[in-house]
Amino acid sequence: MAVCDDPLLDAPPPPEEIILCGMAAGAVSRTCTAPLDRLKTLMALRDAFRGTQKVKLSSRSAGVVGGLRMIYKEGGVTAFWRGNFTNVLKVMPELALKFMVFETLKPRGEDTSMQTRFAAGAAAGMAAQALVYPLDVIKTRLAAAETGLYRHEPRYGGMLGHVVRRMLRFEGWRAMYKGMGVSIVGIIPYSGFDLMIFETLKLRYISYTGTCPPYVYLLLAGMISSCIAQTITYPLGVVRIRLQAQGMTLDRPILFSGPIDCFRQTYRSSGVRGLYSGYIPSLLKVAPSAAISYTVYERMKHSFALQRGGVST
Repeated sequence: MAVCDDPLLDAPPPPEEIILCGMAAGAVSRTCTAPLDRLKTLMALRDAFRGTQKVKLSSRSAGVVGGLRMIYKEGGVTAFWRGNFTNVLKVMPELALKFMVFETLKPRGEDTSMQTRFAAGAAAGMAAQALVYPLDVIKTRLAAAETGLYRHEPRYGGMLGHVVRRMLRFEGWRAMYKGMGVSIVGIIPYSGFDLMIFETLKLRYISYTGTCPPYVYLLLAGMISSCIAQTITYPLGVVRIRLQAQGMTLDRPILFSGPIDCFRQTYRSSGVRGLYSGYIPSLLKVAPSAAISYTVYERMKHSFALQRGGVST
């Protein structure tokens, strides 16, 4: 097992290494967890438009297994990865920028305060979210769409281009930023807690053992940090998804005037349970996704550092 130097005294890795590691981590993690990501989106929308459309995930198929069965019935195996190309396009620059900002701002030297780590994580999350938000909206639309709504049109960039054309034609450019306010508000505690907890767990291991964390430890640390962050901020994610999806078809009309109205209506109709619609598949997706992305990023970063003749954390 490789011996780590004092991580708090190391300088950040070169920018090109952070970008490559972040992009690889995003592509691998999102592709591996795409089926659960789509299920989470559909379950978050399940009660929002009840009475205005044919509910795709009925009460009989409300669970994880039932929801996966419905997705497979709708479009076969490929239906599980609908919108994944857009999701990968979104997450590669998102994670690259997120890790870039965090590596630049995270505490080094004698500054080991949890508050500084939280602030660095929050700033990293905000910067990354602002960069790729329109792609997040498009990903939600693709994941929520029934088969046939969007067509593959090569001259407009395939299915992705068709989504953009429909949104601009029927809803205008503002549709690309639906729910952005609540998304930014939600990413501050999520990214702050997630990166703060993961970094703390990683550094504790290094300080106790003097060695770099193995794969299993990185996976567990990523799962723990993401689960805590997800539980704290999940209701804001439900509000964001519902705002992004409304108005995409006649069956999903404009029901909410903004984030507060969406939160109020969701709570009034379904209570706390409604604010955590899709929480279980989301947790099943977020935990391994974060674990995989952190593990890929850290191990690639470590490999680059070894090639340069040093170890960076």
